[in-house]
Amino acid sequence: MEDPADVALSGFRGFVGIASWTELIRVAVRHTFQRGDILFAQGQPGGVVRLLSVGRVKVMYVGQDGNTVLLCLRGPGDLLGELAGGIGEQRMASVVAIERCVAYGLSDQDFHGRLRLGGLESKFRRYMVEKLRETAPRQWQTARASAEARLAELLLYAVKVAGPSHKTPMLVPLSQEEMADALGVVRSSVTSPLARWRMAGLVTVQHGGTEVLDPAGLRSIVRAAGL
Repeated sequence: MEDPADVALSGFRGFVGIASWTELIRVAVRHTFQRGDILFAQGQPGGVVRLLSVGRVKVMYVGQDGNTVLLCLRGPGDLLGELAGGIGEQRMASVVAIERCVAYGLSDQDFHGRLRLGGLESKFRRYMVEKLRETAPRQWQTARASAEARLAELLLYAVKVAGPSHKTPMLVPLSQEEMADALGVVRSSVTSPLARWRMAGLVTVQHGGTEVLDPAGLRSIVRAAGL
């Protein structure tokens, strides 16, 4: 188990505090996931909530037309599967590890029971509202922007989600194909801007992902697009 003294607060962990978070993971089942592993699959029954302690994941929705949409990214301190609503309810999206992750699983019933016992229900509701406020406006705003601006925003978003406890927050572990899929564009719409940004010193492109070197430079691209 990680040392609570070394963990910066973010996500649900930030809402409940390190003592309550540590107690929740103490009674949960620890699982390790590698890049590409599926933590939850869309359409599968719910019944389990995971507390993400290490790493980042992507939350993906597949529509009836077969198109895949990136709903959000989640990072250390966040909850996963909290929207399924309990046993018998189908999961509305898939959760996939984009790097090595450590998550702790509790049954939905046990999780909510411990929230009640710990007086954490109001903090859970606040966390849920905060996530909706974060996700919905972002999806609406980025839908109107150019592919280049959306790519810059995606890289900055992935860095932000990593949080202060991540060892390599500037490395975005998404392939160019994954980023193109997430943005709903062809691969060339990703490779061309990345090539220009690499020449300008904004990023480096390497095996396993893209490293952000100049966040301020990417933010200027995002601001110019009105995001």
